[in-house]
Amino acid sequence: MGVDRSAECKMVGGKMVRVHVVDQGDACDVRIDGDYFLSREPQGSGDDPIVLIQRALERVRTELGADGTGDGSASEGNAGDCDELRACVRQAVQQILDDASLPQLIGVDAQTIVQAFVTACGWERGVHGVTREKIGKRAEHQGDAAEEVTGSVAGVSGVSGGTRVSGAETAVAGDKTGGLDDAAGEPQCSAAVTARGTGESGDAAEGVGDATGMPGDEAEELDEVTVGRYWRELGEQGIEIIVDGARGAAEQMLEEERQVELVARDGRPRLRFWRWGERAVVIGRFQSVRNEVNEQAAQQLGFAVVRRGTGGGAMLVEPDATITYSLVTPLEWSEGLTPEQTFRVCDAFAVAALNSIGMRAMFTGLNDIASPRGKIGGAAERKYPARQQTQENRAVEETLEAPGERGMGVGRNAVQDLRTGLQLAADGGFVQRQPGRHGVLLHHTTLAYDFDGELMSQVLHTAQAKLVDKAVQSAKRRVDPIVTQTTLSREDVQDALVQCARDMARGDVGVE
Repeated sequence: MGVDRSAECKMVGGKMVRVHVVDQGDACDVRIDGDYFLSREPQGSGDDPIVLIQRALERVRTELGADGTGDGSASEGNAGDCDELRACVRQAVQQILDDASLPQLIGVDAQTIVQAFVTACGWERGVHGVTREKIGKRAEHQGDAAEEVTGSVAGVSGVSGGTRVSGAETAVAGDKTGGLDDAAGEPQCSAAVTARGTGESGDAAEGVGDATGMPGDEAEELDEVTVGRYWRELGEQGIEIIVDGARGAAEQMLEEERQVELVARDGRPRLRFWRWGERAVVIGRFQSVRNEVNEQAAQQLGFAVVRRGTGGGAMLVEPDATITYSLVTPLEWSEGLTPEQTFRVCDAFAVAALNSIGMRAMFTGLNDIASPRGKIGGAAERKYPARQQTQENRAVEETLEAPGERGMGVGRNAVQDLRTGLQLAADGGFVQRQPGRHGVLLHHTTLAYDFDGELMSQVLHTAQAKLVDKAVQSAKRRVDPIVTQTTLSREDVQDALVQCARDMARGDVGVE
């Protein structure tokens, strides 16, 4: 009998992966999606770690069979030696993750992938009766080779035939209800980047330690002087700050690509503040539309569904309830920074600005901005290598720059292909975007000015593993929008962000 199952697993303080396993007889297909990031662009499927891990897991699944024994001898309640299964799967995944020649996965580790795969295969309690306590005992003898599941995994759940089955979770501190200060006085930006919050427990204080976005030791903190130096450098490079007009969701994605191309050609950094012209759901580069979005509800409620070119999770945006900005810089500007540090240097002006208007805002996890009560916003990034442009690519650029041409030929629900990064046009064709002589860092952040939790629960599917990691009962309690801490309008808050960015680029902030 064939198997069609999926399971999701989230690393504590990190990102989530979902593994989908389909097999029928000797054939097996494994697909991985999630809200993780890559450290750099793969040159092709041959050095794409996700593709390589998928192939490795397909081989493991084929060799071991549906019951995990390789000979069909497992009975209900046994499923072979699950310790050995996990060690075998982990070895296959870890070998790819340890290959320094490949782009590195940011926000997930081998254990997270292994847990999701083993659950999706049915090699877990609830399918074959293998207990969670048995899994991980090998850690006592093999150390890192068979790490205890609760060492890095926040939560796991699986779906089989439309029915959800849950796994184990680790304890994570709960919500905070600390007092919030009212907005007062003139904004005064402070740009120090810290690895954690202000001593609060739970969401606002969870941190990610090393360059791969893994939990553990705190990342090296960047002080105010260092952050100020990076922003002063943007000013010296002539950063252009743009407060854009309203654009539809598909057009926003195209404009983002155009900004990347401009920086690739002239090396001038740009900070653009978006204005959404419609309701939209924007999913991450490595996510599955089906798994993240209730497409029927989205259509009925008037939400465009688009895919951005960066990793990270799905976001629901409404024009008057969202502040979005993108910082596009030459890639060399961020050299020497870890992924976590890059996120925090890029967003330093935003955290400083929010605190300057009387809010309590801080960095949390790998790429989020939060208050002591919950998440305010999240960021995503992508690094484009420098490439020589072809005549065809130059023609595409000229078309994009022509007045009145922006967004032509791309439908309302345009998305990007997961593996190639090519923009999928309404007619099914592809429009390729290639950077020029400069490598480019694309960083964008969306802040929740206001938030409708009921609406989000109708449109987005929130993975149970994410809620386990945050120790909350619903996704609605994970978000703390800006309006809970200030009476300023959306436009006034955005003005504060713009002014703080200008001040930091001039060197007025972050230098003692």
